[in-house]
Amino acid sequence: MIMYEMTLSIDFGEVGNRPVRSPFRVRLDAGPLVELISAAADAHRIYELLLIDRPGDVWDYVWVLLDEIPKLVAHRVARARQAAPSDFAGGASSWPADRIPLRQR
Repeated sequence: MIMYEMTLSIDFGEVGNRPVRSPFRVRLDAGPLVELISAAADAHRIYELLLIDRPGDVWDYVWVLLDEIPKLVAHRVARARQAAPSDFAGGASSWPADRIPLRQR
């Protein structure tokens, strides 16, 4: 069985021995990509997997989990979430509260 690492942590909480003023810690979550590969192994979603033609196409299946971000970044994320297309009736964003898509359409 092949095992995949689904998250990559990025932490700018310290520079050398000194802490920075605004911590910036996010994780990249490739869980949807792993789910796609697993489904293709079970003979489901094979066409979708074969549509991944270039290395950059996998970014559609990666989410950014916001662990700790500066206030300015949080405001930008909130504006981007409001501007994102809605998949739900009532206009709510389709992004979960604690994450954003790595590549936005």
